[in-house]
Amino acid sequence: MKNFIIVSFILSLLAGAVTKSEFNIEGMTCAAGCAAKVKSVAGAIDGVQNCEVNFEKSKATITYDDKKVTEAQILSTLKETTTFKYNVENTCSSSCSKSKCETNCCKKNKKTAKKSFFKKLLESI
Repeated sequence: MKNFIIVSFILSLLAGAVTKSEFNIEGMTCAAGCAAKVKSVAGAIDGVQNCEVNFEKSKATITYDDKKVTEAQILSTLKETTTFKYNVENTCSSSCSKSKCETNCCKKNKKTAKKSFFKKLLESI
C-alpha cells in the first residue's frame, strides 16, 4: 500500500506542472463588475485552476496547468472576451544572472503615477 501511494504521488507530479503567472490589467473601473468579469472568464478556461484579481493593483494572478493551457492562450482568451488591455508581468527567468541582466527583467518596474478619472477624461478630449 505504501508503494502504491508513493507511485501515485510521483505520477501526479509528472502528469502536469502547475504554473502561476501574473497579468497586468488596464481599464478596470470597478472592483465588483470588472474584476469579477476577469475572474469568471479566466476561470472558464480549461486548465486554469485559480484566478485572483487585485483591482487596486490592476493585476490578475492565474494558476494553471501548463500541460492543458499556455500563458499565451490565456492572454489571448482574456483579450478576446473582455475589453481590458492585458500584458504579462515580467519575471526573471532561472537562466538570468542578476548581476548582468540583459533584458532588465530583474530591475523593479518603474512606478507610474496613477491618474485620476478627471485627468484621464481631459487627456482624451
